[in-house]
Parts: sequence; C-alpha cells; structure tokens
Amino acid sequence: MVFTTQKRNHRKHENATTKLIYTERIYNTMFSKSQIAVLRGIKRSFVKSICDVLRTSEYDHITSRVKTNDSITKKLQNKQKDPTIENAFAYLSDIIGVRIVTQYIEDVYSIANIIKNKYQVIEEIDYIKKPKSSGYRSFHIIINHPIRKNGNFPTIEYIPIEIQIRTMGMDFWASLEHSIVYGPTKNPERQDLHDNDVMSLADKELSSYAEDIFSIDMRIQALKHIVKSNT
Repeated sequence: MVFTTQKRNHRKHENATTKLIYTERIYNTMFSKSQIAVLRGIKRSFVKSICDVLRTSEYDHITSRVKTNDSITKKLQNKQKDPTIENAFAYLSDIIGVRIVTQYIEDVYSIANIIKNKYQVIEEIDYIKKPKSSGYRSFHIIINHPIRKNGNFPTIEYIPIEIQIRTMGMDFWASLEHSIVYGPTKNPERQDLHDNDVMSLADKELSSYAEDIFSIDMRIQALKHIVKSNT
C-alpha cells in the first residue's frame, strides 16, 4: 500500500512537471504582443470593410474579437495539435471572429449572400436550418482574408476569419447558454458538470428555449410582412 501511494505521488509530480514544461512551451510559441496588435489591426480593417459592404443592409449591430492566446492554446490542445502559430492558422478558423446580429431571419440570409459574393469563402455552415444538438442557431461563414507580408507574419498570406450571422433572439440565447454552461469566468472545467443530472436538465431546458426563441423569430418575421403589406 505504501508503494502504491508513493507511485501515485510520483505520477502526480511527473504530471505537474510535464504540465509546467508544456505551459512554458506554449508561452514561447503563441502570439507575441506585436503579432496580436497586427491581428487587431486586421480585425478593425475587416470590420470597416464589412460595414461598407453592408451599408444598405438591415442589421442591428456588429461585434468582433481576436481570440486570446489562452483560448487558442486550449482549442489546439483539444485538437491534439502543438500550440504553434503555424498550427493556429492551419487548424483554427476563428482566430479573428466577427458577429453580425440582425432583427429578422431573412436578413441573415440576405447578408450571408452579400458576404459570399464579396469575399473568398472557405466554408459555410447553416446552423439555422440544421441547429446543433444544444439548440444553437447561427449562420457561419469562414473566409480567407489576404494580408500584406510583414515581419510579424512573414510566411502568412491569408488569415481565416469566421463570420457569425444570427438574429437578436439567437444571440440572446447563445449568450445565456454560454454563461450557464461555462460560467461568467469561461471555465472549461465546467463542462464536466454535463455528467450530472442538473446539467442534463439544463441542457434539455436550454434546447427547448432555443426552439421557443426560433418560433418567436419566425412569428415576428411573419408579423413584419403582414404589417408591411397593409401600410
């Protein structure tokens, strides 16, 4: 029994050491401050471009972000890839993310068509017609955005940008679902809670609420057309 305990302690120490080495390796291979500044500049420029392209379109608001080093690292780990800049661009499509929020479902598709005609699209996923099992709905477009070669990214010619387009109702649901599942601190360890009865119930309820919100979205859109046709 003593031997078993010592062996466990040794493994615990070994795991801690490995984790420390891996963390240091991550720190040395992810984006530097100057590279993050470049990515933020690309994001601002792209958002301005989107606003110009959609100047005659109906939407409520646009938000954007550059993924943090910590988030990039964890996502690469989940994909069992080394946390390097090369892998980040090769295996992640949402280092830069843009979200366009509309009032009506039909505007989601109108905006999606404009974007597809303007930018180089890599992939599109319609989670509105085919929602995720959680109930999540949104229209995703991933584009290849060209960048000028510079000292920060000398070998990179294109950066993938993920564009999410969804209604205010879908955005409301997604925000609350994320808060409930991950918590306000965005702690991925909360995913373990899915194994217990409480989180199973929460998942079921959230999926049901997503259907309710989608139904309201459809009814509001129908009401809009009724009012429009009678004015």
